[in-house]
Amino acid sequence: MRFVFHIGAGKTGTSTIQSYLSTNRRSLIKDGVYYAGMRFEAGTKKDKWKKWQNDPWGFKKLSDNRLTSEFCSLFDKHFDRAVKKKCHTIILSNESVSNFVPRFMPFIEYACSKADVTVSFYVREPESWIISAYQQWGIKMGRMVKNLFSFAEFKKERGIPFTSTLQAFEDAGMSHLLQVRNMSACDDVLDDFLQQFSLPIYGSQDRVNERKSDLEQMIYYIINENAYGGSHKDKQELIRDIVAGMPSISYGEFVDKTYPKLSDFEDHQYYEEIRRYVNTYLPESQRFDESSSARIKDPKPLISEDNFFDLVKVCVSLGERVEQLEKRLDHNS
Repeated sequence: MRFVFHIGAGKTGTSTIQSYLSTNRRSLIKDGVYYAGMRFEAGTKKDKWKKWQNDPWGFKKLSDNRLTSEFCSLFDKHFDRAVKKKCHTIILSNESVSNFVPRFMPFIEYACSKADVTVSFYVREPESWIISAYQQWGIKMGRMVKNLFSFAEFKKERGIPFTSTLQAFEDAGMSHLLQVRNMSACDDVLDDFLQQFSLPIYGSQDRVNERKSDLEQMIYYIINENAYGGSHKDKQELIRDIVAGMPSISYGEFVDKTYPKLSDFEDHQYYEEIRRYVNTYLPESQRFDESSSARIKDPKPLISEDNFFDLVKVCVSLGERVEQLEKRLDHNS
């Protein structure tokens, strides 16, 4: 049995890969490939899920011993199901694992005792990664990180995770399990993933989590900006103001806070060191240009200050997001 453990990194096409595997799960099983989901939840409707399985990050709440026990037990269940369905490959895909590799080492060791394990890990150009990560986690899902940062603050707080993930495998003496690929060197990361593991291709797959527009980014930022601090009543009033098209942050402030500037990437040595280290894991055809500096252009927003307020009023995503926030605030009050 082959076990492919896809651990990200986040913002390297993981959602697109997971969407394809989930959408085509039944067809994949017929072709001998068993997709177990992000946390062994796929195909387990008859099982009584544990609370942590409802959340991709739920395992963080488990102790190290329980995490190992839970994952090993679930792996056994899915292994047996895969055997019964005459599958030759099991796939588990969860990008959040790359942030907690040392905690998963005992599980990976256990999996090695039962299957031929490959850990799939994608990277990309560091500058483009931090920009994409900010657009997704810093702006769109700002509340997920508890603080709404400007791009400069997010970059300083978050850092680039590639080196620490690879180092964790090296420290554990398990770097031989890694298959590292460079998203920036791939025409299509999903096609690359499927080809690397000789998986069936069932047609095209739309990319997931792609940035829609500067307008949408600004709206998410405004909502998250106003979701912090104050009482429950204060937050409700702020949300109503947003719906009415009266944001508390100006267009100019948004651009100044959230758009990457050349000055944000002056530490060329930091990025070069990341490229140099990651290159030791990449095939020659996919290696970074270690000496390349950031190619970040000054911001050229797609929306003008003049039409911003009218656009906010008619943006569908605003209403949907506000409704979600109101429900959450009502639930927490």
